[in-house]
Amino acid sequence: MESSSEFTVLLRGSTLGGVVLCVAGTPLDVARHAVQAAASRKQPSPGFMEAFRASVAPATTGLWRGLTPAVAYSVTAPLAFLLGYEAQRGGTEVIQAGMAARAFQTAACQPFDFFRTCRQAVVLLPEKEQLHLLRSSWDVVTQDGPRTVWRGLIPTLWRDVPASGIFWWGYLGLSNAVLSNVEHWEETFDPAAARKRALQSAGISSVCAAVAAVATQPLDVIKTKMQTYRMITSNREGFRRKKVQRFFKTIRDIYSALGWRGFWLGVAPRMVCAAVGGLLLGPFFEFGQLISEDSSRPLRRPLILGDDPGKTIVHPRSTRDMFIEVKGA
Repeated sequence: MESSSEFTVLLRGSTLGGVVLCVAGTPLDVARHAVQAAASRKQPSPGFMEAFRASVAPATTGLWRGLTPAVAYSVTAPLAFLLGYEAQRGGTEVIQAGMAARAFQTAACQPFDFFRTCRQAVVLLPEKEQLHLLRSSWDVVTQDGPRTVWRGLIPTLWRDVPASGIFWWGYLGLSNAVLSNVEHWEETFDPAAARKRALQSAGISSVCAAVAAVATQPLDVIKTKMQTYRMITSNREGFRRKKVQRFFKTIRDIYSALGWRGFWLGVAPRMVCAAVGGLLLGPFFEFGQLISEDSSRPLRRPLILGDDPGKTIVHPRSTRDMFIEVKGA
């Protein structure tokens, strides 16, 4: 398989899987971002059922708030990751290449994540605090500046890149221990062995993805707080004041308002989304490896033999005396 065809196959599969998971997991993202944004010192932390009820209060479609930027993220993220991975393919180890590609993907797709978070975080906020989060993309850029769409990039990088490292390190280690007992020739000729390997791979990747999500959850809360922070306010005299929320300042604010438990808000829905997405990552990784191995092999072409000009039937072990002439040829 040529490299361009290999890239296209991987891109189509990852994009389709990403869009399906995005649509299915958006209600959990809405609840997660709503709870994280509404938690403060002034009121107790809301529950997830409260966030779900508030999301469907106007209509059931409220569970899919921010779906447009979320789908845009799901469509562009696989392309950014594969481009970043292909740029260093063969030059670094698999885990290092994957983490670097994830960093490039996160930076390139950060504006879509910013608008998705803002749209989904308004569910439990007072109406006055919702206005600055529901502005159009043009108003956000013109009022707050173009750099604001990359707000929260530092905690997002610290969340996604280590999560990718934890996932790939855990998956490769567990798969080598669990899946190494099965010979490749068995999977080639035995469909049951191939299905068993796919199920084992999906289970391993699901567990690794859930563990990575739990381990990096505090950075997810910090990211949401930084992205939903109101940068421009007006003082008593009516003058506009612009204030950027910093990384360590956000950590102090979360701890002073909610304590250590504040850094784990939304861990359950994020873990579920990661576990479901991990069901596809393992088999997709195995599929990508098969394509990569196949692309390095020489291309096989069928050998087409023409008609025998002598019209003679020859036995494989025959001698010249045993040839049989075909009558009427």
